[in-house]
Amino acid sequence: MSEELDPVSVVAVSSLSKSLMNPNVVYPFRLVAMGSLTSSIGGVIAGFVNFDPSVSSEWGSINALFDQVRGVRNKITIANIDPHADGYATGPTKNPYYISCDQGKNSVLPTSALQVMDCPDAKTFHSASTRIAEMTYHYPKSMNWAPTATPATGPDLGCYGEWQIYGGGFAGSTQYLVYVVEFFIELRSRT
Repeated sequence: MSEELDPVSVVAVSSLSKSLMNPNVVYPFRLVAMGSLTSSIGGVIAGFVNFDPSVSSEWGSINALFDQVRGVRNKITIANIDPHADGYATGPTKNPYYISCDQGKNSVLPTSALQVMDCPDAKTFHSASTRIAEMTYHYPKSMNWAPTATPATGPDLGCYGEWQIYGGGFAGSTQYLVYVVEFFIELRSRT
């Protein structure tokens, strides 16, 4: 005995597949990635977290469904792993670290605190604080679409930019910071 498909279900699936192919339909998504920052042997924390959503574990599934992507906003949340990383006997770690958003760079490691502080939105956070550090970048409304195969194509396309983090005077080879980055993006098909 063969089963017949419900005609309403067939229409709903057909409409969904057509809407995925319609370039005028835009789908908002929120993706998440996590990581940590460790000081170098010389006690420097220098790192970047780029805005490319392909670092998220969910990206592979989304990339298969859509052709184009652009950023809406990007948020980073950073926590100190242990504000007393150098031990209670010597007191808390007293060094600041600096965070800024540089929408003109992608995967570029900062080389000094001055380079990070040169951005107009730079902030200073204290490594002994138990306070969570948060920063958000809003893309311009005029951000152009980029192919999902290369979401961080250029400064005016897709999801370009990065968070830059820098601090010095820390104990060497010690993990100090953990972060969560949220990618708020829009996706569409061009076919």
